Amino acid sequence: MSTRLAPGPTLTPWLAAAVLLACSPVRRPEGPTTAVGPCEGAALCDDFEGYPLGSSPGGRWVVEGSSGETAVIDGDKAWSGARSVLIRHSGTAHNAIYLALSAPVLPLPRNDLHGRMMLFISKAPARLHWDNVRATGPLPGGAPAQYNLGGESASFLSNYEPHDCYRRTQVPFPQGRWACLQWQFDGSKADAGTRNEFHVWLDGHPVDAATVQRFGQGCIDRTSSEWVAPSFQRLLIGWEQYRPSEPIEMWVDDVAVGERPIACPRRDRAD
Repeated sequence: MSTRLAPGPTLTPWLAAAVLLACSPVRRPEGPTTAVGPCEGAALCDDFEGYPLGSSPGGRWVVEGSSGETAVIDGDKAWSGARSVLIRHSGTAHNAIYLALSAPVLPLPRNDLHGRMMLFISKAPARLHWDNVRATGPLPGGAPAQYNLGGESASFLSNYEPHDCYRRTQVPFPQGRWACLQWQFDGSKADAGTRNEFHVWLDGHPVDAATVQRFGQGCIDRTSSEWVAPSFQRLLIGWEQYRPSEPIEMWVDDVAVGERPIACPRRDRAD
């Protein structure tokens, strides 16, 4: 497969919204497993079979990273076909290595960014924060913002910038096996602006503990900021961490992006 485009105490406004959300059930959008096929509805779908071994992924991808970190086509481990992307990170604090996707695939018309990838992490770090998926772009006033999906202390973590806001979980991040990671970063239009929702699925099942509907658990700068979605103009997939660790290895395969839920792909090999 080749790459395809296609009456009481007065509350402040933000606190009132946060209390309302805390008392409301989690809104689950249409699940990714309802998609017809593994690339149905995708604006881009890439299994990395069309790139030479040892090279950087091509097509619409651009590799961006710190010196010493690599992302190359690998033939030793894959979910489908015979090739995947092997990401090697030295474990150096604040270093990053990403596959970057932008125009003409992004931004999507409704700014409702669904994505899916198969990933295999040899070992998740036990005592640090890292990011695997980042969607970035400008807010209505022009300032930058980003939605980040990754982990902390070997569990799922949702993160928002500016203000370094978070939603921590006790849900273990998959390691030592292939896993299907799906997300929805919803910046589509709503009655009062944008939806500002962040949803995660693991192997087709919702990770409700990582869900954000406008507000997370808090922010490092001690604000209580809403996760206002930017226009998602860039998507980054890879590894970035903020404390030192042992070296990291991660394989990525069967990446798809679009404005509809995208199903997990079936396995077509037995290793």
